[in-house]
Amino acid sequence: MPFLTWDDRTMSVHVKVLDNDHRKMVAMINDLFSGIQDGRGKNAVSKALDDLVVYTAEHFAREEAFFDKTEYPDAAPHKKAHAEMAKHVLSYQEKYQNEKTDALVIEIANFIWTWLVDHDLTFDKKYGPHLNSKGVI
Repeated sequence: MPFLTWDDRTMSVHVKVLDNDHRKMVAMINDLFSGIQDGRGKNAVSKALDDLVVYTAEHFAREEAFFDKTEYPDAAPHKKAHAEMAKHVLSYQEKYQNEKTDALVIEIANFIWTWLVDHDLTFDKKYGPHLNSKGVI
């Protein structure tokens, strides 16, 4: 059973590429969690966390490029939230390199999931109509 489930009705931002990014991030969080459940070992979990960190940075860059291209008026606070999230995730990544505990992975997955949902509902839902109005679908 997955740790997290994507829900188009409540989570879609109505921009296909960004929804696909969000779905992939949910899948990557599930991979982190299943790594613990399946006993894949600390190295596999570490790789899943590293992959999630890299992909999150790529996603933020993709979103921010759309903001710049379309002159999104709320780009500044959104970019600030991205920078804060990146800082937290990098801190967790470093912490995991030192601790490598299942409890920490669960803490990280919960943090990322909570942030993803809160960010999606608070910030990302707002940019969907703007991007759509500028032809980004």
